[in-house]
Amino acid sequence: MYSTFLIAIVSLLAVPAHSANFMVTVGQNGKFAFNPQTLTDVNAGDSVEFMFYPPVHSATQSSFSNPCVATSGGFDSGLISSSDFNNPITKNWTVPDGNGPWWFFCKQPGHCGMGMVFAVNPTDNETFTTFQNTAQGKSSSPGTSSTSSTSPSPTGGDTPAGNGALPFGGVSPLAWPLLLYILATITL
Repeated sequence: MYSTFLIAIVSLLAVPAHSANFMVTVGQNGKFAFNPQTLTDVNAGDSVEFMFYPPVHSATQSSFSNPCVATSGGFDSGLISSSDFNNPITKNWTVPDGNGPWWFFCKQPGHCGMGMVFAVNPTDNETFTTFQNTAQGKSSSPGTSSTSSTSPSPTGGDTPAGNGALPFGGVSPLAWPLLLYILATITL
């Protein structure tokens, strides 16, 4: 009887701890954002489920100092193209050993520069705000709001680049979800 009790105790101790699953939406409601933008208290073995909404987004691992540059060998969902607002495509990332922090961005052209970034276990020294400001080309010094970007010259029309010019061939990025919905409902 003592040996049965001892075996039961040892087997309970051998049961691995359950890992947590965190869900993060990517581009939901036509927003250029991960939601939530940060996760904390994430441990090795936990998983992050990225839920991709239309039109095209990614979850690509980067570094704190280079938010919009993919890390060699890091997680990369690839560009995920979706047209279904009700059933997002999902990709999972299993948190590796260590405490992080880990940094991610959307590699669809222009999205990272608009602040579409995400962090797991940011620290007091490497904050999400500084990471996002760096992605947007903003200075991380308090009290400054300078931005740096280069815009191509317009090829037609009278709207100078950077002064109301629309990216993506003249279609507002906020119009893409509506445009995809219209195209999906048209039957030929």
